[in-house]
Amino acid sequence: MWRAAASRAAPAASALALALGAPEPAPRCLERRLQDSYHLLEPERPLGVGGHGVVFPGVNKSSGEIMAIKQVSKKHMSAKAAETLSRRVKDEAELLRIAGEHRSICSYKEIFEGNDAWYIVTELARGGELFDRLVERGAYTANGAASVMREVVDAVAYLHSMGIAHLDLKPENVLLKSDETDASDVRLVDFGSARFVGSDRIGGAVGAAVGGGLRSERSKAAGPAGATPAYAAPEVLRGDAYDESADVWSLGVILYLLLTGARRRGRRRARPRSRSFRPMFGRAIVPRSAADFRNARARLTLKRRCIA
Repeated sequence: MWRAAASRAAPAASALALALGAPEPAPRCLERRLQDSYHLLEPERPLGVGGHGVVFPGVNKSSGEIMAIKQVSKKHMSAKAAETLSRRVKDEAELLRIAGEHRSICSYKEIFEGNDAWYIVTELARGGELFDRLVERGAYTANGAASVMREVVDAVAYLHSMGIAHLDLKPENVLLKSDETDASDVRLVDFGSARFVGSDRIGGAVGAAVGGGLRSERSKAAGPAGATPAYAAPEVLRGDAYDESADVWSLGVILYLLLTGARRRGRRRARPRSRSFRPMFGRAIVPRSAADFRNARARLTLKRRCIA
């Protein structure tokens, strides 16, 4: 499951350097304007809209490469709220910079600050959301679901090895690299809710070192803003302390949806959103091995829940 140590050497070394007190790497390109380097394509038709921002396609004026540009508005904010937002966006960019070394995690490019918004530039996955593919095709076969989950779990295991919890895992945040791929080339996106957890891990140590920004969240009193209730672990919804095992609960929900198909409330044919779905554990017939995997990840107690 784990990638070779060489594939993790660069981000691990960077994280360790921060933990030992080395200067924090400055976010790139804050002194330049977004429009100096990128041209937004069809800004009236965003790729996605979520609780953490709006994502547009944009082309790099120098290379011609098409990227995903996440816009986080700071309009109509008080000075205190703007400062909090600034810290959160920079934290997200730093998390992406470290995590994006993994091949199944959206790679980070650069960050810009405008007068009215922050912009995070990342790799573009052209295949759309796993959620949309699930709606189009219905339930996956056991082998198909296993192929998807192998890639997603490998990415989450990498995050956990770096002391990072994603905390908003769901089919909408798993993108397909191209229209032709189903499982062999996915990208995990949206780190707006992600946190460093556990001071005993490299990531947690980094969190304590970077100016109080990327702090360990193990004893956090409330769940992270933006976590999607349908996929969030009970401890996150209750506002209890949590760790990376919260992601394992979400993996179990994703697996169940892949095996059974998304179940929708209501009769309207409009494109369903994640809040319109609820996992109904135990009502559908799934392969025994998949059921064991799902149940192990959906343990209510953290101590009994298996790790990624």
